[in-house]
Amino acid sequence: MNILKKMNALTNLTPNEKILVDYITTNPTAFLELKPKEIASTTYVSLATLYRLVNKLDLDGINELKLAVASSLKEREASPHPPVQDYDFPILPTDTHY
Repeated sequence: MNILKKMNALTNLTPNEKILVDYITTNPTAFLELKPKEIASTTYVSLATLYRLVNKLDLDGINELKLAVASSLKEREASPHPPVQDYDFPILPTDTHY
């Protein structure tokens, strides 16, 4: 399962863990470049919160979390994007019956 989707599906998170999950899902590439202490200081949570999240995701450590996030990013890039639907098509304010 995609780790980003798995993080969003977690229901028993503390408020600080939610902040951490929000940061990881919105800034995954920045998360990959940071060290654990930098992640904690950037998100204003403790290192213990970071490790609790890792345990809730059934991972063995921060590096395994980073690997899972990196593989999720590659998976996201490899999957085709759904076409953008124009809900106003074919009727626009400038359209006529011709």
